[in-house]
Amino acid sequence: MIPYGISDYKELKEKGYYYIDKTRFIGLIERQPPYLFLIRPRRFGKSLLVSMLEAYYDSAGKDHFQDYFGATDIGSAPTSSANSYLTLKFDFSGISPEQALSHFNAYCNAVLHTFVDKYQLPIELKHDSALSNLSTLFIRGQLEKLQIYVLVDEYDNFVNELLVKDEQQYLAMVTGTEAVYKQFFKTLKAGTSGVDAPVKKIFVTGVSPLAMFDLTSGFNIGTNITTDAAFNDLLGVTEQEATEMMEHFHLTGKKDLIFDRIRFWYNGYRFNKNIGHSIFNTDMILYYFNSLVQDGQEPEDLIDVNVRSDYSKIRFLIQTDRKLNGNFSVLNGLLATGKVDAISIKNSFSAFEIRDRDNFVSLLFYLGLISIEKYENLAYQLRIPNQTIRKILGEFLQKSLEENVGLDIRLNVFSEHLRQFASQGKPDVFHYLGAELDRNSKIRDYISGESFVKGFLTAYLSLNPFYEVSTEEERTKGFVDIYLQPITKEVTYGAAIELKYIKRNELTGAVLEAKISEGKAQLDKYSTPPNILKILLVFHGWELVYVERTGGHLEDRSHS
Repeated sequence: MIPYGISDYKELKEKGYYYIDKTRFIGLIERQPPYLFLIRPRRFGKSLLVSMLEAYYDSAGKDHFQDYFGATDIGSAPTSSANSYLTLKFDFSGISPEQALSHFNAYCNAVLHTFVDKYQLPIELKHDSALSNLSTLFIRGQLEKLQIYVLVDEYDNFVNELLVKDEQQYLAMVTGTEAVYKQFFKTLKAGTSGVDAPVKKIFVTGVSPLAMFDLTSGFNIGTNITTDAAFNDLLGVTEQEATEMMEHFHLTGKKDLIFDRIRFWYNGYRFNKNIGHSIFNTDMILYYFNSLVQDGQEPEDLIDVNVRSDYSKIRFLIQTDRKLNGNFSVLNGLLATGKVDAISIKNSFSAFEIRDRDNFVSLLFYLGLISIEKYENLAYQLRIPNQTIRKILGEFLQKSLEENVGLDIRLNVFSEHLRQFASQGKPDVFHYLGAELDRNSKIRDYISGESFVKGFLTAYLSLNPFYEVSTEEERTKGFVDIYLQPITKEVTYGAAIELKYIKRNELTGAVLEAKISEGKAQLDKYSTPPNILKILLVFHGWELVYVERTGGHLEDRSHS
């Protein structure tokens, strides 16, 4: 069975789910400093990793070691630390940002009481305050010479939601002198200090470094292994692991077709500049394989709805006082070109510094919206990793324009026009988008050049079930601005779109003819299959002034 949605290692093993063996990293983890911090995007398998570490190190599971690890890489040669700790695990993904303080306290108390009961410790936790009980545990644990491995999964989950919903509550919870969340990590740190300190190891996971930075002295002992080359494949799925899964489920007869699909939709993640290969998002790949195994065909919607919902909460990053800020331009440019450059990827910055362009780009990297393509000339080139993220960014941009600018494009009408292009080659969809840009006058403040127009078109053309959309697609003798590749054989026509732009107040007949000639010459260079129609679009500011469609047996020219 495919372990889609399973994050409990013991359940996975007990019920016979397929396991992509990551136990080979246990020895490497043990050779690191004792307090580790790992960032990965949502749905990358962090919780299963933490659950696996809990099962491996739990002293209460010694009698069942072979049941859970006998068939794994580590099983034949376990480390000396196997089953040698009391494991204290916190999972902050379930804490609600509503009444966060009381929920956090209640949850931590429940974990602590369960921990004491599980290991039958002679320790009484009498306080209402979870922090006081945690301190008591560590003080008494020092006397009892306990050896505790603390695991904190999704450390920033609920505080990130707090940041979105209630900035003042975030400040009070995370950064204030008496902030409870900050004090929690200070208490963990205290548990590592002194003779016979009970906290021997700590492993923390999250999706960004924001909260850890804002904790400042609350937890400054951790070693960040996020971008270490040795841990690039700790989470995610490599091509070799995907191949082994195909072999296990007898899918190798479709191997080439499957790889063509999953590389474009789910691959592209690289967390270190010196790594020569990219990896798949764990949830995305399991979602796809689950459909292949259970239904005998790929999922009708290639994007898991759970991945979509994870990124819906970050729109606050591109708006200030309900107005789009400079981060919007960065995101729009990213969608237009598929890439962005950065001199460095910062591993430490505050939640209140994300208006800074370099910090914002770094945050996009940690969230998995961009990933390392290469490092050259002393700079990182980061790209949208795959089609799933491109479509999510398209939806994200479209929603942001609707909410912040009042852009009103009737998606049902647009979708019908795009369907007619996909099935019949009718170019009305481009006329429609051009007319809507002209009609929605409020958006004109944001259309300042070719990059915005291209980002806008890419965003809306991504909102469809017909095409794989790419920008700067390499073809013979050039790069296509926007390329629409049909997803299935039922889609008759795709498109290679060349976009030309004329600045405001510079439109003349001669300028227009020059842009048309330039665009046609560029399209003529591209080698495309017969079903890929060549589309030339010329914009003057926000106004679409020329459309030409050629290819197959179709020709259409029109001035808007």
